[in-house]
Amino acid sequence: MNTGSGLVGNDDDSAHRLLEAGSDLVGVTGGAAIGLVIAGPPGALMGAASGSALTTMLREFGRRLLGKREEVRVGAVAIYAGMAYKERIADGDRLRDDSWFEKRPNGRSAADEICEGTLLIAQREHEERKVEHYGYLLANLSFESEIDEYLANWLLQLANELTWTQLVLLAMIHRKGEFNLPSITIGTGLSGWTPWGLRQQLADLGYAKRELIGLPPPPPGSGPSIPVIPRKVEREPAHMELHSGGMLIYQLMWLDRIPDADIQLLIDRL
Repeated sequence: MNTGSGLVGNDDDSAHRLLEAGSDLVGVTGGAAIGLVIAGPPGALMGAASGSALTTMLREFGRRLLGKREEVRVGAVAIYAGMAYKERIADGDRLRDDSWFEKRPNGRSAADEICEGTLLIAQREHEERKVEHYGYLLANLSFESEIDEYLANWLLQLANELTWTQLVLLAMIHRKGEFNLPSITIGTGLSGWTPWGLRQQLADLGYAKRELIGLPPPPPGSGPSIPVIPRKVEREPAHMELHSGGMLIYQLMWLDRIPDADIQLLIDRL
């Protein structure tokens, strides 16, 4: 019998099982998780707008052979996505009205593909603190029509490649005014493997690598427009800011929600 949620029979049980497994990681009850993602307003809204992409994918993943911890992560990312959907709708935001949710000739929409990709990445993610922010990314992409499927897939892959530490470092750079950043130069003044590793991850975000962070652009008319290699002193975190890709990751993954204590811990170890 159709339950009204887009899930039927054993598929319903499978989706519920994943959400109940993920509820412990999120810190909510299983019943609350099911109500949030499937039966509540976010579930109804997603069903009307996107053919229930998230609940459909939960049903699909429920049929797959997953380890216990994989079930936890898949369920948790769906719950976090549902929480973000609910929050944005409560704030008056509207789902995108372009072709994001429309079925294409292959029978799948961009929303379907990004949803499956997000659940797959969460399933395999050993750094479980990233799972929360994957959920936020999934939800936010359903509201931002400026992000097409090509950019969305790149952002999802980038989010997968970055470590939890690098996500915290991005938050540190953007929120540098809230902290007393150390005066360091990447590649110098090392006192052990921990600061070396942190600075390598910071460098990976920057110049000639991912270029998610870097120096602010010079004021108009203040010098040559061609890029110049930064001097070492200019590679200090206090001199950096988020560039376009870094800002997209920061905003769509809601990295502003990374606790201050996690940022301060890295600052103390740099």
